[in-house]
Amino acid sequence: MLRRILLIAKRDYVASVFRRAFLVGLVLAPVMMGGTFFGIALMREMQAGTVQRIALVDHTGGAAQDIIAAVERSRDPAAKAAQSLAGVTYALESVAPNEADVQGQRLDLSNKVRRGELFMFADIGTDNKVTIFASGGGVDDTRVWLTGALNTGLQTARLRAAGMDAAAVEKALAPVRVERVGLVTRDAKGAIEDAKPRNEAAGFAVPLAMMFLMFMIVMGSAAPMLGAIAEDKMQRVFEMLLATTTPFELMMGKVLAAVGRSLTSSVFYVIGALLGLSGSAFIGLVPFDLLPWFFAYVIAEVTMLSALGAGLGAATSAPRDAQSFAVLLTMPLMVPLFLLVPLAQSPNGTLATVMSLVPVFTPMVMLMRQAMPGGVPAWQPWVGLVGVALCTWFVTWVAGRIFRVTILMQGKPPRMGDLVRWAVRG
Repeated sequence: MLRRILLIAKRDYVASVFRRAFLVGLVLAPVMMGGTFFGIALMREMQAGTVQRIALVDHTGGAAQDIIAAVERSRDPAAKAAQSLAGVTYALESVAPNEADVQGQRLDLSNKVRRGELFMFADIGTDNKVTIFASGGGVDDTRVWLTGALNTGLQTARLRAAGMDAAAVEKALAPVRVERVGLVTRDAKGAIEDAKPRNEAAGFAVPLAMMFLMFMIVMGSAAPMLGAIAEDKMQRVFEMLLATTTPFELMMGKVLAAVGRSLTSSVFYVIGALLGLSGSAFIGLVPFDLLPWFFAYVIAEVTMLSALGAGLGAATSAPRDAQSFAVLLTMPLMVPLFLLVPLAQSPNGTLATVMSLVPVFTPMVMLMRQAMPGGVPAWQPWVGLVGVALCTWFVTWVAGRIFRVTILMQGKPPRMGDLVRWAVRG
């Protein structure tokens, strides 16, 4: 029995892995993802040294200089970094207002923006309103720090007009510097260790990257099972194979082949990610202690969804009929992605904890929670893994019973009630 299962698995694995489509997809996916970051880095390199001019049309008579001074002496490191974002230096300059023809001056400045002579311009009114004119739409990084500089400069101008010491008031109203750190821990020798600074971007990027990597691998390995079984059934391939093997052995061989494909993709992507991060000096972000969990979750998820896909694929008469069951395969992967924001905001909250212990969602959600800076209680991953193993066994058993009954059936696709009856009675 085991020998026949392995032979079927070997045949399917070799036939799929050495196909041009698999090899191209295996290489193309990371190239496309990495090419995006490379393109951004290339654009920033090309923009290095560029000076973007921002004109300030000041109708108040003195706020423009205060705004320029606020930018130059900015207390906020993020604002200073934004002024030269991506190697671009932003230069603010004051433009005398044309009160006789306000719209004509705005049109002239707009044409300069169109010709590239200006990056944008801001109209500072006397009615406590500032209008920013720019060619691009949406939210850009410039607006973040420019809004702060406009507020600071206008506040300084108002304080001076009121006869107050602008510098003293500004110092008193200086924003509080907030630093986020991790939790205080105790080392192996019992000594208390100070909390370490937290990298918010890295703390969110790592779990997000691991979730999307698992999603990509599982979708590429398990999702095609549904259509492949339906296509082989339509071509009556199984009628010949069942002369030498049982339906369960046939299904398990195909499931093991899917697991092999997922492990091949996983090793390829993980090694590529490690080499890329090592070359970029970001190897310290890699959670090496989670890699065994990652592979365990991938194997369990692919086994569970591939078995379910084999059973449902055998219940269809044509590949187009299999699309109606596709939602059952994608739901365990798509639901965690739809709820990514609330899950990431509260990884140890009730929603995240409950979902991570529901077997069909455990691989995606538990892995994300384990990769978050706060981690999870030590018992939860083990309980989740046991639940996933039991659910995988149950789904494989049910899928095997459906597969055995429906593999040679032709004609009208069965209803959901029929599938439930066959799963119960075999």
